[in-house]
Amino acid sequence: MTEKRQAKSKKPGVKKTVTPHSMTPKSQSIAPVPMQDLLGDKLRAYYDEVARAPVPDRFEQLLKQLEERSTSKKSD
Repeated sequence: MTEKRQAKSKKPGVKKTVTPHSMTPKSQSIAPVPMQDLLGDKLRAYYDEVARAPVPDRFEQLLKQLEERSTSKKSD
């Protein structure tokens, strides 16, 4: 639920509704991006970069060896 309160206006008799999200410094014309969004963007970019990286040959060899061992144990 959004918290609302009445702010004092410079003009008497005029009330302005203020929410926590509408309270930004006057020097900024655009609302700041929440820190959680920035962190999410950075983590997604990093994950995408890692996912696109090629698998090293040595790692592929180890995976094949592991698969061969598990297959031979099942047949025994």
